[in-house]
Amino acid sequence: MKKGGGRRYYRPEDVQLLSGIREFLYEKDFSIKQLQEYLLKEGVDKVATSSSNKTASASDNKIQSKTQTAKTKQKPATPKTDDRDEVLRQALSSLTDARDILSTTLKAPH
Repeated sequence: MKKGGGRRYYRPEDVQLLSGIREFLYEKDFSIKQLQEYLLKEGVDKVATSSSNKTASASDNKIQSKTQTAKTKQKPATPKTDDRDEVLRQALSSLTDARDILSTTLKAPH
């Protein structure tokens, strides 16, 4: 979600999904294409759940701390199907953009 001044705000579920995407790409060595297919087949919950089962690194602990604080201040949100679909579309779009950047970078002469 964007706020004034172009700042972006992410819900705890979004942060958890992005952590899961990071885990699949960097630790489980999925390609972007494989992750896209996995997301479509298994759904967002499977990727987000994967990251919550893992012990967090120091930087992830900061995010989790902020997420926990936000959770205690707010009543639990029940994600709507439209919201989850939008998160999935945004994640796929970001992954596609990353793939395009990587492809361009790898094709560039060194």
